[in-house]
Amino acid sequence: MVIDHGIEHYSCIIDLLGRSGKLGEAYRIIEGKPSIKADIGLLGSLLSACILHKNFQLGEKIAKVLMSLDPDDHSTYIALANMYASAGKWVDVRNVRLSDETKRIDEEPWV
Repeated sequence: MVIDHGIEHYSCIIDLLGRSGKLGEAYRIIEGKPSIKADIGLLGSLLSACILHKNFQLGEKIAKVLMSLDPDDHSTYIALANMYASAGKWVDVRNVRLSDETKRIDEEPWV
């Protein structure tokens, strides 16, 4: 019997690797599987792990992918700004916040 690996299986693996600090391994799995490369939840989990383990280079790369997949998801901008703040990169924090605010201004108001 062969079990077909679904996104749920990969999500568990990425989450476990991320929590244990094996971020490079987790990212290589994502890069090696085109079918899971664009899963926002999975990438968000890895971004959180990057922030936790202070791997800001990979975190920035993942945040940019997330922003390209869903530019209206403000949580990615907030996570990226918080990551920059924890690294003391205040100019980058300001730029991310301004970029996010610009997107919010263009949104339709809730009625």
